[in-house]
Amino acid sequence: MPNAIISRSLLLMLLIALSMLSCKKEDVGPKSHTSEEVLECVGEIENPDDEFVCDDDYPYDTNNDSRCMEDLGGFSLLDESKGCVPTFCMNIGEELVFVNKGGEELVVTLADKSYSKSMCYYSPNFDCEFLLPVSYCYECDVVYLELTVPSKNLEFRFKLYPAPLFQDNGEDRLFVYSRTGNSGSFQIEGILFRNNYHVGTPSYPTPTHDEISILGKKYMNVIKSEAEIWDHFNFYYSCEQGWIGFYDKSADELWRIK
Repeated sequence: MPNAIISRSLLLMLLIALSMLSCKKEDVGPKSHTSEEVLECVGEIENPDDEFVCDDDYPYDTNNDSRCMEDLGGFSLLDESKGCVPTFCMNIGEELVFVNKGGEELVVTLADKSYSKSMCYYSPNFDCEFLLPVSYCYECDVVYLELTVPSKNLEFRFKLYPAPLFQDNGEDRLFVYSRTGNSGSFQIEGILFRNNYHVGTPSYPTPTHDEISILGKKYMNVIKSEAEIWDHFNFYYSCEQGWIGFYDKSADELWRIK
């Protein structure tokens, strides 16, 4: 009889433990990482010896007669910026799960990631001589993440890169590109990440929300992108957890990380 009581007690304890574990698995979101841990995940640049040449014909089908192109040299990302991309610590093929208000789940898969050198281009719409539009090109470090939503034939590409604005300052920007189906056009969602990487002590990303609730769950120090009217998504992002939520404007639907 005492043995039966002990067996029942052990069985009850086991059931309680399993129940606690299952609840913990249900409630836990993406793992938080310190900046140092993420930097270790990102590692060294993949193509340090590659050389890039500023090309007047790219990314526009034009030439010096119709556009001024200026080479700004090379720019690197701050370690503090690279430390704000915790999704890089996932393995390719791993999944994130988002949920909406109704409890429906959306599985997002990490399809690709890289940290490499590239050539960056932008046009601030300033004029150069003879009032020709000016474009800038520069060698840049790029942290790249590609995430797919197979159930919706949807793709998101996260690209973190330095953007020199003026001679003595600039910003590290995280841009999110979205593509649906077979469409070749991308909608750009800009998230301002960091200022002044040239001078002084780098400033940390200024969150748009010190604290925010997304579908009943609180998050701290969140950066929210402000999409233009023609863009499809707003994004919620934090350095500790990365991509934590998004609002699908076309479906009027809010999703948060599970």
